[in-house]
Amino acid sequence: MNNASNELFYCYSFRLAYFIKSQGMDYLNKGKNKKNNLSYFVFKKSKELDEIICKWNELKSKEEK
Repeated sequence: MNNASNELFYCYSFRLAYFIKSQGMDYLNKGKNKKNNLSYFVFKKSKELDEIICKWNELKSKEEK
């Protein structure tokens, strides 16, 4: 069974969401979690998104050193 939510990445980090946008990907939707009132951005999962997140993690690890 194919679950549409498995194809979506919910991002609760404003910094990461804006980084993803700066890399040329737009979010599909944004909203607020009803349980905790936190804002989130929804991106379609893809190889390109995975690469952007890897790049983000590399940059963050350099920043923390």
